[in-house]
Amino acid sequence: MVFFFCQTPPEILDKLLCVLASAVWGYLRHHKLKLQCKEVLSSFVQLETWRQKPASLGRRFRTTDRFRMRCGNKLLIAMLFILIVLFYRITITPLTFTNAAYSNSGNQNALKGQTGDSLDSDLSEGIRAVRMKQFVEGSKGLLLDQSVDISTRTSAVEFLPPISKILIVTTWRSGSSFLGEVISSLPDVFYSYEPMAYFETNNGSKTELIRSLFQCQFPAGYLSYINGVEVPRRKFMILNKRVWGACRHNRTLCNQPEFVGQQCSTSNIHLMKTVRLRVKELSPLLITDPAFTNWKIIYLVRDPRGVMSSRNNLQWCVRDPACNDAGRLCSEVNEDLEELNRLQNLFPNQLYLLKFEDLSANVETETKKLFQFLNMPFSRSVKDYLARHTQSNPPVHRPGETFRESKSVASAWKTKMSMDRIANITGVCIPTLKILGIL
Repeated sequence: MVFFFCQTPPEILDKLLCVLASAVWGYLRHHKLKLQCKEVLSSFVQLETWRQKPASLGRRFRTTDRFRMRCGNKLLIAMLFILIVLFYRITITPLTFTNAAYSNSGNQNALKGQTGDSLDSDLSEGIRAVRMKQFVEGSKGLLLDQSVDISTRTSAVEFLPPISKILIVTTWRSGSSFLGEVISSLPDVFYSYEPMAYFETNNGSKTELIRSLFQCQFPAGYLSYINGVEVPRRKFMILNKRVWGACRHNRTLCNQPEFVGQQCSTSNIHLMKTVRLRVKELSPLLITDPAFTNWKIIYLVRDPRGVMSSRNNLQWCVRDPACNDAGRLCSEVNEDLEELNRLQNLFPNQLYLLKFEDLSANVETETKKLFQFLNMPFSRSVKDYLARHTQSNPPVHRPGETFRESKSVASAWKTKMSMDRIANITGVCIPTLKILGIL
């Protein structure tokens, strides 16, 4: 037996322990049933003692006791053998176990850092494992040539594979809030909601802010704005579940660039959604930034008549010429579609055109296609979100509400606007409707 232990690899001993434990469990269940049958028989014998002789009755009870003793002896031997194997496994072969644990914990620590509760999910760790594998395979030659020892580095973030960067570009009332929440329903998503709103009260470059955020560098003024310090109703940080959950015990952390940057750096996915950016404004960044190879851009477009019908629910939009002008809307969409077509020829795997009407009519099918383009899993959390948000309409409609009966929302404008208004928008937007294949 000692020779067997010494010659057996640790992984074989681990499997042996599992087999023995399963066998003991099966043995217990099997003989527990036998014991129960014996108990029933004994009870029946006790009830029928007037038919039995005392000597015969005693022999039946002694038989049951002997059966219990045999079961106990066999169980004791099996448990003793398992303890011997387990003791040998722990005490004689600690080095192999320790080295494996050290290797695994090193990779996990490099990936996790100080992360939130969402990193505990299996799906999140699965995405991390895929990213790390791709990164190691791509960097293997470089690491070998330079003799780099990952375990000696002080900053684990340096060795994280690139974060998947997703940018949703669209116009007001095109369904982007719903699409953003669908993607952010995945675990470990860092969600930047409407970052361009910062420039309503501040000066700066939109493209530089996008570049900075995607590099996990957050200006203090920007963090103050999205935390509602300047404008309380602009508290967009709440929608970033990763950061908001991590700073739930100390909300001041949400205003600290270092803390938010760390949460961003250790995320698998950085999602950004904006209605305040045109595709032509984004083009210079895409062409000049070498990091764009890790980007995925989704252009979400909706029937202009549906957009204008939805905008009628916004009081500020009715008073704003930039929002309530159907001609301006269709002109901007035309420019976006033309520029998108040009960029798709340059970057065929980076840009995706999604029609709101297609998403509403076949929400699960279109979401699966989108997630395939994004190289992301169509997980249980996404299915649950779609089931909760697309099956029924809320009793009271609020702007930005993402609960809808998806199949009816796309054509709701037909009953909400007058025929004259519909005809007016259709006449102004004929080129756009033709490009979208609606006319």
